[in-house]
Amino acid sequence: MPESKKAEVHCVAICFDTSGRVMISRRPSSKKRLPNCWEFGCAQLKLGKRFEDCISERYYEDFGASLEFGSPLVPIATFYV
Repeated sequence: MPESKKAEVHCVAICFDTSGRVMISRRPSSKKRLPNCWEFGCAQLKLGKRFEDCISERYYEDFGASLEFGSPLVPIATFYV
């Protein structure tokens, strides 16, 4: 695939535990963009991988969270920049 056809896709999941609480995390103070701000987390979609796999791997790496997804997944919002 030519470089000009590649896109960067960021994926965010709002995660709830079995009690209905929402998972959020504070960004490290060492981050260049938005240090110490609260966030839901983020993953990048990789070519040839499913959304669920990319976001599960990233949230496990960042938060130690094992995610389960309902079916079907429903996007809340999509933004094109």
